[in-house]
Amino acid sequence: MEKFEKGQEVYGIDGRAASYIASHQGEHIVSPWVEDDDGAPWASEAETWSQVFTKPPRDKLDADVAELTAKAAQLRKEIHELGVQKRESERSQQATKERLMQHEALKRIDDYLQGKFTLFLELPQYSSVPRIRKLGEVIENGDGERSTYNPRLRLLSLYGDSKGDLNWGVSRYYDGSGSNEQVFPIDSEDEGIAIIRKRFAKMVADWRVNGNNTSAFDWIRKLPAGWIDPPKDMTDKMRENDLKYKTDAVEKAKTALATAETQLAEALAKP
Repeated sequence: MEKFEKGQEVYGIDGRAASYIASHQGEHIVSPWVEDDDGAPWASEAETWSQVFTKPPRDKLDADVAELTAKAAQLRKEIHELGVQKRESERSQQATKERLMQHEALKRIDDYLQGKFTLFLELPQYSSVPRIRKLGEVIENGDGERSTYNPRLRLLSLYGDSKGDLNWGVSRYYDGSGSNEQVFPIDSEDEGIAIIRKRFAKMVADWRVNGNNTSAFDWIRKLPAGWIDPPKDMTDKMRENDLKYKTDAVEKAKTALATAETQLAEALAKP
């Protein structure tokens, strides 16, 4: 380590001149030169500098500046590359999201991943009538109640078919076995009713083409009032069917009664 004499003029890393005082624990105590109002130099209060030089360190300063300039250029390059990567990632993410949004069932995939599903429109496989239920009711074993014997939950998952269609469904059993029931994640009862009305409109259209759709009639009979607005031709057909059913039942009853009366008369006529 270079030795300096007390009172020797030295220079700091920033080029300032000072009067050397002493060294202490690897650093240097100096009194920087400053000018008074008349321009006369005088030694200011002592400071501690980590490095001092016998000559103004222009070469070192130039080297430091060059090094810092190179580092700044490298950092700017890295920032630019990171910006390019970020924009590419955002474009890729947006493209992926747009592809996902093409599937009706995937439009709420973010809500699913964040655990926001709380209300569902359920289409039970063994019941033709939809119902709106809370998450807990949908995934319980049994009809809305946890089984004391087996309190495990059923699985809520995405299901697909060979055509590429996707829908949300709940496994019939907790281990994923058996069939599954289709469900629609919804934010409110009104949203569920809107889905029901849309599906009912399709059922009505199918009935008008094929002339038969028992599920549509079940919906009219069993859904809460106001959920759907049955068209007049369907309600007329229901009344016609109900009348025919009752008429047929009466005729069958009359036939059965006549048969019974005949059998009774034959039995009484026997000696």
